[in-house]
Amino acid sequence: MILQLKKTTMYNDIIFNPQDYEEKPPKYNRHPALGLHNLHCNLDKPPPSTEFTAYTDGSKIENKVGSGVTIKTKTGLHSEWQGYLQLQNRVYQAELVVILNSIMQLRVLNADSIH
Repeated sequence: MILQLKKTTMYNDIIFNPQDYEEKPPKYNRHPALGLHNLHCNLDKPPPSTEFTAYTDGSKIENKVGSGVTIKTKTGLHSEWQGYLQLQNRVYQAELVVILNSIMQLRVLNADSIH
């Protein structure tokens, strides 16, 4: 609560200063993905044209958790994959599962680089 207010607060004659509780984390100067030689993270411009493009999605709807990937070539559909996770899994886990699955599929296809 103190950090959200960003103001010094007094309670029971005790002064609480937000800087005494938590510092802001340092900002990244370099995205962690940039250290990988074949995985490119580019947020400023569209990715370069590649032989394969993977579209991924993970979701949690009505207590069902699932994910899927569609891999396309320049001329059409190459493959699709869908999977369900257990009920206790979160949508973030579904997203990670499908990203990992798509990377594994692209590696089998010997994709030169993954964007």
